[in-house]
Amino acid sequence: MNIQTLIEKIRIFQEYIIESGFKRDVEGYKSSITPQQNRQNLQLFQDIANKIQNSLTKIYESDLPESLKLLLPTENERPFTEENHLGKITEIIENRELPVTQYFSQLNSFLSTLNTQITTNQTEIERLKIVFQDYTKSEQELINSDEYAVISIIFKDLKTTTSLKEFSKTLNKWNRTLLIYHQLLTSNTPEEIEIVEVQNGSIDVIVNLDFDIAVDLVELVKYGFKVFGGYLLYKSTAKDIIATYFGNKTLIKQEEQREKEMLENIYKTLEEKISEQHKSALENDGKIEKTALKAKIKDVAKTISEHIVKGNDIKLLAVPENDTEIIEDSKEMNYTSINNRKILKELPEEDKIKLIERYSFEEDNDEK
Repeated sequence: MNIQTLIEKIRIFQEYIIESGFKRDVEGYKSSITPQQNRQNLQLFQDIANKIQNSLTKIYESDLPESLKLLLPTENERPFTEENHLGKITEIIENRELPVTQYFSQLNSFLSTLNTQITTNQTEIERLKIVFQDYTKSEQELINSDEYAVISIIFKDLKTTTSLKEFSKTLNKWNRTLLIYHQLLTSNTPEEIEIVEVQNGSIDVIVNLDFDIAVDLVELVKYGFKVFGGYLLYKSTAKDIIATYFGNKTLIKQEEQREKEMLENIYKTLEEKISEQHKSALENDGKIEKTALKAKIKDVAKTISEHIVKGNDIKLLAVPENDTEIIEDSKEMNYTSINNRKILKELPEEDKIKLIERYSFEEDNDEK
């Protein structure tokens, strides 16, 4: 496992469990219900249970469960997310006949178990941080001095991750795309792609990029995730909206056209964004190649849009320490990606097929 990948997993734990205040809140909730005078306070129990449920929903929908599996692979140290804590707290909340004394007993036991497991996970992760400390220091110095960023291109779709032939084709496509993207934005060429490993049904490909290129790539992908998110949001609500038309053919036809345009918009807006980035880069680097410009922009837009629509991901693993803006952009990109995957998972199968069919590009073919 690449160390930068593990460091990213540790950061995700820190963000969702420590920095969010979740661990502190769990400890505080437990302390607040244990005094004798609060053991009959049903309203307090219900408020705490609902807050825990909301926090756990975000945690289980995030990348944290998968991250903890990679950080804590041994039998002795298991991720707290392996246990269905969300299901247990939901069961307590939905039991309307639970007596107050039993509500207290079950909630108290639940909080104790959750807190113990989180503390155990945190202890082991802190130990790993110490192990990685020397490496991360020297690695960060290298990143700072060389001014490059480390990006993980993550493949989650089954067609890519379960077929060596498909993965090879996809990797070649990305290798070509990164080269073209560099040609559009700079005179430099990308580093060789390093395959890390296959883990839990996904494949992480680690790429060292020129820092400025990485900034633009994060901006481009964040943009793509937002546009795709807009389409998914529309699809998740369109059925209910169309039902209110009660068969009005004019309105239904307008919605069909709207869906078609929004589907096309994922690719089109990426194409426009890449063109905009290229024009901006030309102002600072007159040596950038301008040959076959339209075809190059199309190639990059195809690869990025196909990657996004299939539910795959891209993450920024390491950048120079003082560049907080790109780190914030990366966080926003990750949040949008997680939300998109959640909505995508809930779409009807026919809508998923429509997406895949529209955004399955063969190399060297024209846009569909």
